[in-house]
Amino acid sequence: MKIEELNVEYDKLQKIYGAKELMSIYNGGCTKNPNICFVFMNPTGRNIASCPQWKGRRSPWIGTKNIWKLFYKIGLLDEEIYQGIISKKPQEWDEEFADMVYSNVEKHKYFITNLGKCTQTDARVLPNSVYSQYLDLLCKEIEIINPKIIITLGNQVSSIVLDKNISVSQCRKQSFSKKIGKKNYKIYPVYYPIGNGMMNIDKAIEDLKFIIETNKWGGDFMNLVTGLAIPFLGTTLGSAMVFLMKNKMNSKVEKLLLGFASGVMLAASIWSLIIPSIDMASEQGKVAWIPAAVGFILGIAFLLVLDSVIPHLHLNNDKTEGIKAKLKKTTMMVFAVTLHNIPEGMAVGVTFAGALIGNTGITMAGAFALAIGIAIQNFPEGAIISMPLKSEGMSKSKAFLYGTLSGIVEPIGAIITILLTSTVVPILPYLLSFAAGAMIYVVVEELIPESQNGEHSNIGTIGVALGFVIMMILDVALG
Repeated sequence: MKIEELNVEYDKLQKIYGAKELMSIYNGGCTKNPNICFVFMNPTGRNIASCPQWKGRRSPWIGTKNIWKLFYKIGLLDEEIYQGIISKKPQEWDEEFADMVYSNVEKHKYFITNLGKCTQTDARVLPNSVYSQYLDLLCKEIEIINPKIIITLGNQVSSIVLDKNISVSQCRKQSFSKKIGKKNYKIYPVYYPIGNGMMNIDKAIEDLKFIIETNKWGGDFMNLVTGLAIPFLGTTLGSAMVFLMKNKMNSKVEKLLLGFASGVMLAASIWSLIIPSIDMASEQGKVAWIPAAVGFILGIAFLLVLDSVIPHLHLNNDKTEGIKAKLKKTTMMVFAVTLHNIPEGMAVGVTFAGALIGNTGITMAGAFALAIGIAIQNFPEGAIISMPLKSEGMSKSKAFLYGTLSGIVEPIGAIITILLTSTVVPILPYLLSFAAGAMIYVVVEELIPESQNGEHSNIGTIGVALGFVIMMILDVALG
């Protein structure tokens, strides 16, 4: 079925339930796999597109301003088009301008429709029994256009579409799943931002920006895959330096990189983990510092246990740690790097879990900022592990492979953390600070001492400062 064929069915309902002198208002925008499908309630006679004299497209919000202001505020309408809208009176819209507006809508890849298509002479709300008839047609409409996500505006539309009692104020930024045809669609209820809902316009804008940000990389799955891959890519690229560098890494460069990694992890622990933990606990009505303190101590204790159990060998050190084991020196060096990659994986996992859950104070951009920051510090770490392995007699290819594999624990740890967090959401503040504690343990116990090992130099301290500032900027700017 084509979307135009549905209009005939909408017109039948208009004759039954709408004003006899008016016409149905259908939909408009991108009709092939739009990023977003916006579902409003029903049009009124104030929309000039409903007039019998109107010969142009019969699309929602022609001749109005408030909704277009909303689309403009969330970045879904070009400045030129928006200025044209606010400068015109409703009766000044013409077919050409309406086409320009909806061409811009199509350009931004979204679709605008109403649950009820019948037009009234006023803003009268139809009975739910009537809307249920329109719902069947709306589902067919959604099947045809196949949007990535659906946004329902207001409690009533959201409740009818989802077939459950929905209060937008209670589920802000939360998605629901509904099977339409053969596909499950993600639906986000949002405040209705006009009429009595004007008082919630700022909340609607905030929530819509969050939803767009969350889904702009192709949805939660792609966000997650990309976010987990970024740190691992940093390790891989760093390990590849073994093919480009002839000799052992210069000691000052090594100290600088170790210090840099320390600074990144310190800043990430504070801005990406501890502060969100405190804020989230406060919003949940808990004593704000308790989850942060408890999780932090547990994270320290967890890494202390692993450090005491797993046999490993630190860089530029001949004394092994952990349980005694007859392992090669190179193997234990890889174990050392793998050990402190565990909290980094947990940190990435818990921040992405918070962003995916929604309404946690953690944004998708903030999660990506952490992933990018860890990837930056993973680059020198990859080089720091692969180069000594080559110096120990290992081939370049094997040194690269071992260096790369040392980073595989990060996405694995992230996935485990995400699965745990999605099951027990209230523990998220504890997991955030837990990851922070684990990362701080690595910094204090391994990275900073290694950056200051041997001949004293300020180069490691400079590295800490650089890494801290860069990670702080990333988190504040993107988060």
